Amino acid sequence: QRRVHGRRLLTRLLSILVIVGLFAGHQLLTQPFFMRVVAALLTAMVLWSFVQTFRVQSFVEPNLSVNGSKICKHCRAAKPPRAHHCKSCKRCVVRMDHHCSLAAACVGAHNHKHNLLLVFYAFLKSAMLGGSSVACLVFRFHTDPTWRVAVAIVAVVFDALVFLFTLRLLWERLPMLARGYTFIETLKDDDDDTSCPKKACGWFENVEEVFGPHPSDSGLLLSM
Repeated sequence: QRRVHGRRLLTRLLSILVIVGLFAGHQLLTQPFFMRVVAALLTAMVLWSFVQTFRVQSFVEPNLSVNGSKICKHCRAAKPPRAHHCKSCKRCVVRMDHHCSLAAACVGAHNHKHNLLLVFYAFLKSAMLGGSSVACLVFRFHTDPTWRVAVAIVAVVFDALVFLFTLRLLWERLPMLARGYTFIETLKDDDDDTSCPKKACGWFENVEEVFGPHPSDSGLLLSM
């Protein structure tokens, strides 16, 4: 058990170091003050959403009793509708979406919003700062020191990779959000099954289920 917690903590610390390291790399580039502020703000949003993804848990309560619910054959806990057992966490997760390896945590009913915001903020950060890094590289290639050019090249490469990765995730996950599906449910979907309430909901109700009924619940500034 200690080894598992140790690996999770190490994974989370490494992810945080990468996020902070990319931010520090951008600060070394010659950029307008406005872009430095934007970089700081977006990095704070990414970090906060990342922390919330693993801090907020969506596990099924051990002593939960639900009428008519199944019993998980792995952890022997009550298994409410749309709950799934995570082999990595070895517990059942309410409305499980997936297991996030970067955060070493399961994404479910209570932290799905934070995980989506993490992807969204990372996409914005890579798009805006990647563009500024390219501009810095093109217009200051012959005037900036060699080390600054090298930092700009590394920043452009990392931002491009993050941009493509998060763009792919948003392309996949936003339609799932609108339809009311989790990632696991798309793998096991049966269009003839109408017993699940998500089948009868519109896109607004499905988004509201994840982000909350009030604008302040959405956490679009910070995923509180």
